[in-house]
Amino acid sequence: MSAALATIPQESIARARELQREAHAENTRLAYGFALEGFRAWARERAIPEASLLPAEPALVASFLADEAAAGLAPKTISLRACAISYAHKKARLPNPCATLEVEETLRGIRRRAAGRDRRAAALTPELLLVCLAAIDRSRTIGKRDALLMTLGLATGARRGELTAFDLEHVSDDGDGLEVIFARSKTDQEGEGCVLYVPMASDPALCAVRAYRDWIEASGITEGALLRAVMHWGKVGARLGGRDVDRIVRLIVQRAGLN
Repeated sequence: MSAALATIPQESIARARELQREAHAENTRLAYGFALEGFRAWARERAIPEASLLPAEPALVASFLADEAAAGLAPKTISLRACAISYAHKKARLPNPCATLEVEETLRGIRRRAAGRDRRAAALTPELLLVCLAAIDRSRTIGKRDALLMTLGLATGARRGELTAFDLEHVSDDGDGLEVIFARSKTDQEGEGCVLYVPMASDPALCAVRAYRDWIEASGITEGALLRAVMHWGKVGARLGGRDVDRIVRLIVQRAGLN
């Protein structure tokens, strides 16, 4: 300990450590824990000593991420694992393998390959989304649900299966935005998840945070599925499925006069 640190009161050090523990929400800490366990499990299967994981050589991390991509995990999940490995090294004050060109280019290649597979999907731009949202009656409970579905889908880039898998426990509202954990998807069979932060949008019409708050207040749900069916009389029902999302989006697009 340096002479300067020796003069700092213990209560000040304790306060700093408490704030450091709160730097990440509980969902983020859980997701990082799952991600690191995935790294350890991969190493165990290959008889790689756990001591080699911290610090880890860039080539080791790059090989792990490449194997995860070959296993079919989504780029979001793989990026989360890289973030967890990076954070573990920073916390231990060790050289960060994820800051090397070798790992950065591996991640870039994973994203580019995935983008090539998904090239057939048409992008929903904010401009087109505004047209769709204008066709939604937000004074009704079902309209609040539809507004959340559309804005959250754009803000997170979630697939329909990921959107319908969201539970209230996967979303944390910190007052300035939403912390959303992708707990499971068809390309994330172990359920490690991926944490994304959705800030307040400058345009209220496009804001997923406002849409989320409106839906929670109108629906009265306190746990379980986030996106649910809404009956004609406003009663909230069961979790939406992927086909439900397709049907809802098609209706909204048709009402907006888009193809």
